Amino acid sequence: MRKTLLISTSCLFLIISSCNEDDTEQLPPPDENGYIWLRDVKSLPLIKKTILGDWKIHYAYGGLTGHQKIELSNSWFRYLPNDSMYIVFEGDTYAATKPNFVRKQTEFGFDAWVLDFEFNNAWELRDELVIDVIIQDSLWLTRNSVDPFSYIMTKQSNP
Repeated sequence: MRKTLLISTSCLFLIISSCNEDDTEQLPPPDENGYIWLRDVKSLPLIKKTILGDWKIHYAYGGLTGHQKIELSNSWFRYLPNDSMYIVFEGDTYAATKPNFVRKQTEFGFDAWVLDFEFNNAWELRDELVIDVIIQDSLWLTRNSVDPFSYIMTKQSNP
């Protein structure tokens, strides 16, 4: 009886410890330039927790020259706890779907979590956004393609 109680208590302690471990998981510290590289985060629950919420997209940066900046108004990214994702560019819905989270080698040569999703179109075409980096208070999601644009956004507080 005592042995069974000891084993049960030990199992319960291990279960509780592993639950608390997930809750305390944190992003890596910023590097010397203040960048938090999300590409280095291997934990999918932590990635989902990091992008959760409403984000205002301020501009797209990159393109063929790597330095093209396109100001965006009425543009936002939203990721919800039920794994739904919404992207709106200039007031037009680009995506309203449940993305696949895939950890893979990107077009840039590094491994990262990628949002793989079908965007609003008649041909069932897909797009991919690399969950890339946080710089200061801005989240950067970058298209997984040649000459990509990154979408720079800040988190919005819920009303």
